[in-house]
Amino acid sequence: MNVKRNRNGKAGFTFVELVMAVALSLVVAVAVLSAVTRGADIWRRSSKVESASDIAVFFDKFSLDLRNCLNCPGIGFIGVETRVEFPSTVTSRDFEGETIGKIIYAGQGKTLTRIQLNYSGVYTGTAELQGSVLTDIKDLRFIYYVFDSETAKYSWVEQWKNTRAPLAVRAEIIITDGEDERTYTKTVTIPVGG
Repeated sequence: MNVKRNRNGKAGFTFVELVMAVALSLVVAVAVLSAVTRGADIWRRSSKVESASDIAVFFDKFSLDLRNCLNCPGIGFIGVETRVEFPSTVTSRDFEGETIGKIIYAGQGKTLTRIQLNYSGVYTGTAELQGSVLTDIKDLRFIYYVFDSETAKYSWVEQWKNTRAPLAVRAEIIITDGEDERTYTKTVTIPVGG
């Protein structure tokens, strides 16, 4: 590129060269902005897939735990809107194998926690295993399908406190994912329920 000198003898660029430099800079800026925007979209989509897979894993574990539910004297089934506790078979490190214990799913703020107690932990209150199962929960609700022997009708109730398990448990969860809200529902029948 030739540097032109003006009438005063000072060096500088022509107007066309300046316009070309600005145009080239704009093209590079648009390309970089496009790449960053696509990267953000891919990240957003992958986090939604991660959220959906977390829900699927939770529902699988929740279903397995409830299907392993059993009627055990001294360990009753307690179900309220944001918490469900029930006797179940659990894998215990203390007993080195399967034992009777208690599983608790409890909503605390925006987190759903799973607590596992072995048989001695039920009475001492010592959790053998505890961990966050889901996060970013906007709303959580457990409801219980029962048979009312007085009215001879089946119905869904918001609370169940009994030594025996209900016929089924439904988990309804609303997850916030950025600005999106997604509702997930799973109904699990309990083989020993009723």
